[in-house]
Amino acid sequence: EETQFRLQGHSTENARKEAIDKQKTALESEMADCMAYLLKLANYAGIDLEAAYREKMVTNRSRNWR
Repeated sequence: EETQFRLQGHSTENARKEAIDKQKTALESEMADCMAYLLKLANYAGIDLEAAYREKMVTNRSRNWR
């Protein structure tokens, strides 16, 4: 699909956006499933997911991303 857009004069970014827009509803549903599963796992394991996330973001800010 991306190649077809490029052949029609659209940029790669436009092609990517169009593909995402077409599948946004399905993507939202899948992401919600992932989040629900992650929250269930955290609850089962007794993990404060919000605190873990905040701590990890502090660590990530100091990382050198390549």
